[in-house]
Amino acid sequence: IIILLFYPLYVFDLGFLLSYAGTFGIFLLYKPLTRLFERMKFKKLSSPLALTLSATIATTPLIVNAFGYIPTWGLIGNLILVPLFGYAFMLLFLVTVVALILPFFAKVLWLMQWGFWLVDKGAWLITLLPYNMIYPKPTPSWGLVGYYTGCFYMSNFCVAKAPIKYSLVASSFAVFWIAFILAQCFTL
Repeated sequence: IIILLFYPLYVFDLGFLLSYAGTFGIFLLYKPLTRLFERMKFKKLSSPLALTLSATIATTPLIVNAFGYIPTWGLIGNLILVPLFGYAFMLLFLVTVVALILPFFAKVLWLMQWGFWLVDKGAWLITLLPYNMIYPKPTPSWGLVGYYTGCFYMSNFCVAKAPIKYSLVASSFAVFWIAFILAQCFTL
């Protein structure tokens, strides 16, 4: 809200919207999804699965409306590449700090390019997989409101009792699916 007070036109900036939608998704859905994956016996993978899925759930409608496609293999790619990038970045940070203290150690920094090269080539290889993209038509704004409202109702921040909460989630996502299906069948 503070950013928008100073730069109100950011509300139309795709980078701003994707960043905040991803954060919004993690904020709302990370804990419920982690618990779900833990109940499904994915203890070790529950956290990365929940993190990736919650950000993907929140950003997918914006990606469809902005670019016209859904990256189908992106979720699996993120599960592999995001941790690799995280380790490469942590190692880069550590080597940089050591190189500030011991300047001769800076020569090791050139090795770091291989970690980032690996992440980049991994992402590129994922784009070559068959059926990498689905091309739905954009969903109208009223459908997106239903989608994000449903995400909120699914989260821990909606404190309604279970039957009411389930009906709120179902009705919100029903609005989204109606808008989505109408958009696929007709030009809205």
